[in-house]
Amino acid sequence: MNKLTLIFLFFSTLNFYSMDKDKMLFWEIQSENNTVYLLASVLSYDEYHYPLRKEIEEAYYRTSILVYNFNYNYYIDKKLIDIKYMVGSLIHEDNDIKDIIPEDLYKRLKNALIFDYGVNFNDYTHYRPWFLAAVVNYRKMVSSLGLQLNFDMNDKILLVPFESYFLEKVAYKEEILIENELNYITFLDNLPYKYQNLAVRYSLNKKVNDIQKENALLEKFSKLGKYEEMEDYLVKKIDADNDYQVLYIIYYRNKVSKMFSNMEEYLQDKKKYFIILDIHFLIGELGLINRLKQKGYTVEQR
Repeated sequence: MNKLTLIFLFFSTLNFYSMDKDKMLFWEIQSENNTVYLLASVLSYDEYHYPLRKEIEEAYYRTSILVYNFNYNYYIDKKLIDIKYMVGSLIHEDNDIKDIIPEDLYKRLKNALIFDYGVNFNDYTHYRPWFLAAVVNYRKMVSSLGLQLNFDMNDKILLVPFESYFLEKVAYKEEILIENELNYITFLDNLPYKYQNLAVRYSLNKKVNDIQKENALLEKFSKLGKYEEMEDYLVKKIDADNDYQVLYIIYYRNKVSKMFSNMEEYLQDKKKYFIILDIHFLIGELGLINRLKQKGYTVEQR
């Protein structure tokens, strides 16, 4: 199983929808010294819906540097497993998941993996809770697509996030990866177990029908370029769900300040930047879009 795919899918459970070449969520941001372009990564699309809107494609070709946060290819392939990352998420050999997760949550997790997904639970008892949460979340994503895959992931789901699409075209550009995969995994491994257990509970509580409905709504907002409506929806979702709110603050909000500092550096540079970031880094009063406006930069949705 491709662990990297599972990690990403835990924080961004996405659905597979047919998308026209519509507006998307795309900004031109200007300072006195430079102009940078920002594309919000919201959904992933099948390969037949590229290229994107002409204005986005042309902006990309005018830039010399591609900036993106760590993302994972959305196809699942057993050959892509990298054991060095898997080892990083193992619990100490003298313990297993039962020792660090509440009993009621342990029973729910075990039942879900065995009876719902046909997993050999003994193969997973030495992994940290966040990784098991990702396993559950991945299976729910697959179900939301209406697909039936073997758990060994010999099949592939061809979903292409913006990051992967533009990386295929990056041969002559410089790349800046804000957070690499090793740092990402280390960050998750080092989360206190109470937060990892929270991730397990949140993943178990999510319903496939709710995932489908949400992604249909996000698709609509993205196609129409309705940023304010999407922001309002996501902020209300965060405020209404205490578990999700804690996970959002840990993973997204705590990283926004660093990204804002990076953005200011790009805006003072002479080189042209094309930036792709998850929508969750952009939204809300403390998100990147509002911070840039408050600092006096010209932020224009295109």
